[in-house]
Amino acid sequence: MNAIETSPKTTKDSLLQSASDQLEFDKVLQHISGYCISDIGKEKILTLGKYSNPEELQEELERVDEFKTLHAGGLPSSLFDGIADCRQQLKKSKIPNAYLTANELDLVAGTIRCSRLVVSFFGTQEQYPFLKNATANLHSNKLLERHISDAIDDVGNIKDTASKKLQTIRRDILDVSAKLRTRLNKILRQVVTDELVSDDFVSQREGRFVLPLKIENKRKVPGIIHGLSQTGQTAFLEPTEIIEMNNELSLLRNQEEREIIAILTTLTAEVGADATKFLSSIDTLAHLDATQAKALFALKFGGIKPSIVPTNTVNFYKVRHPLLVIAKGIANVVPLNIEFNNGTIGHLISGPNAGGKTVALKSIALSLLMVSSGIFALGECHTNLREVFCAIGDKQSIEHDLSTFSSQLITLRDILSVANHDSFIVIDEICSGTDPNEGGALASGILDALLERNAMFLVTTHQSSLKTYALQKEHIVNDSLEFDPTTLRPTYKFLSGIPGNSYAFALAERLGVQDDVLAFAQQYRSETQTVMEDTISVLLQYRNEAEQLKEAAVKAEAIAQKKKAEFEAKLTDLKQRQNELIRSSKQEASEILSKANSIIENTIREVREQQKTPAEIKKEFDKSKKEVVASIEETPQQTLEGESHTFEAGDAVRLDNASEIGTVIFVEQDQQHSIVEFNSLKFRVKTSQLQLVSKKEQKVAKKTSQSVGGYANKFDSKVTIDLRGKRVEEAIFELENAISDALLSNLPFMYILHGKGTGALRISIQQFLKKERNIVSFREGELNEGGAGVTVVTF
Repeated sequence: MNAIETSPKTTKDSLLQSASDQLEFDKVLQHISGYCISDIGKEKILTLGKYSNPEELQEELERVDEFKTLHAGGLPSSLFDGIADCRQQLKKSKIPNAYLTANELDLVAGTIRCSRLVVSFFGTQEQYPFLKNATANLHSNKLLERHISDAIDDVGNIKDTASKKLQTIRRDILDVSAKLRTRLNKILRQVVTDELVSDDFVSQREGRFVLPLKIENKRKVPGIIHGLSQTGQTAFLEPTEIIEMNNELSLLRNQEEREIIAILTTLTAEVGADATKFLSSIDTLAHLDATQAKALFALKFGGIKPSIVPTNTVNFYKVRHPLLVIAKGIANVVPLNIEFNNGTIGHLISGPNAGGKTVALKSIALSLLMVSSGIFALGECHTNLREVFCAIGDKQSIEHDLSTFSSQLITLRDILSVANHDSFIVIDEICSGTDPNEGGALASGILDALLERNAMFLVTTHQSSLKTYALQKEHIVNDSLEFDPTTLRPTYKFLSGIPGNSYAFALAERLGVQDDVLAFAQQYRSETQTVMEDTISVLLQYRNEAEQLKEAAVKAEAIAQKKKAEFEAKLTDLKQRQNELIRSSKQEASEILSKANSIIENTIREVREQQKTPAEIKKEFDKSKKEVVASIEETPQQTLEGESHTFEAGDAVRLDNASEIGTVIFVEQDQQHSIVEFNSLKFRVKTSQLQLVSKKEQKVAKKTSQSVGGYANKFDSKVTIDLRGKRVEEAIFELENAISDALLSNLPFMYILHGKGTGALRISIQQFLKKERNIVSFREGELNEGGAGVTVVTF
């Protein structure tokens, strides 16, 4: 075999272009160009390159974001209508005495109009400073617009009113044409009568009016023949008597043409005077059209504005491959997270074939390429400016005597010659096409060289030696794509920090490879490799368990935060009620005191004036006194924080923060607990949780109770929950909610009605209650409570 002939040193630009081709960046650009309005906008997108200045890149990303916000809020769709590629016409207009056609001038006018509308629109948009700055230098010439629109109509014809001379010429043409037609129609009627013509209409040839004579009659009418029909059966003859009139009409048409050229020349000179400014504006409009297309792409597929940072960082969160999202939809593409920084320079992805390694590698590299070109990645991104190099795919060539392995080595050689701290390098199946031991050693040397250059890299491999190598390197992280060992199918979930197994034996068994082959193969597996794969499997199991625990913890925290918010809301409400009670009590006391003072003053006045007898005065005083005392007794005797009340059997009471009124049946000797009856149910509660209810409130409560008839009240619905006839899952769900509500309402007990039946529901409920931390105890109901069909819970 001939020695491999090395290619000339590959330039850096060609390597960067090769990376773009391997990542199919052109397909992304092709899709985005479909959102452009103009051809020059599409041209900008299709020739899009990487920004070399981070400040310019940041400005472009800000413009894209502003366009995205504008379109989300309903940007006028007609704003960019009229943008056309009229660069050649503008260049032509700068040539002295040259003139543009009416259609060309109309094209230029549309672009000039668009430039004016865009700068006018964004000039008032203070909330979009980057777009405002970008459009500030757009040139407009409203006078030129008017001159063109005054001279040329909507279909590209010169108007009669373009000049007074043209208007006069065209009026003369109409007059001569009318006379000519009248004279010709008279001749036509005569030759029709003589059956000399093939058709009874007037035609034109070379701008002159003629008669369609039969070929055999061409000599019977004096005149000039201007040609024959395609069949040769008709001769088009200009009668002698109208030659002078046709000559006059031809002269007028020549004058019309010269006047039109003069008008077009004048308008072209006006365009040429501002052509340089308009060429600059067209470039700006094309850029804006391309920027708007990027925004529409981001808006449709969930693109997020990347963060360009000065530090040595490449971080992606929930990023997706754009071409997969375009083809399958965002919901059908699994996102991935990955981080590069000063501590983590490289990632090594391992795992089985068809597990998604190459897709993950391309997702990161392509997203990085998009960001560096001012396109939003489909996920969060934090990065500095980087040059992307790739060694992906099979580039073997029989013609050039290159194998897959040698082709990759040449590519890697060229990349290493230009790689530095600003490089991001992706390598698929590094050094895989040769002896595993030598290939692993060579791959390790290449990665060491990349580490020495401080170049970030993302590499895929099947080689176990490289997994071990990565574990020993501080700045390299082992990664994998999750693979379900049960179904032997990839889940495409990116697992950072855990190397992947190849699952070669499991896949071979699933594909039906003979058992004896697998048995023989097992004998040749090294013990080290077996231990490593077993270790990886255990790590994956631990990771899955940790993620489940994390997910459960997040849910528990969310529930706790919700409960906390509910308790804080209740506390705020309680304080407001307390303040309101104090305020109303003070007001009532003030009113009672005022009334008492008024009675006393009135009594003293009557005594002094001796208007009534002492007996009458005393009688009225006693009556007023009783009214004041009665009003005091009717005032609600609620206890506030810090106050206490001695309850007795028969007192009407309610629990703190509850609306249901009950009756005290018995107060224990230590006054700590009391037996209270609510709706025929008896509860043992802390006496400190009771509030005394006034007679006035009892009357109101009684009326309310009567008005709602037999509907269950709020308190009762919390104390008792009826789960009879429900399935276990449904019953547990409702019970869990009921317990939460009871705890929020500070209820001490709950009655759970589950019925007797087979006992399955009762057992499931009681097993659930054993796991609830907020439950002190639970028991079966007494006979008067429902017996085994009821469980009584104490909180």
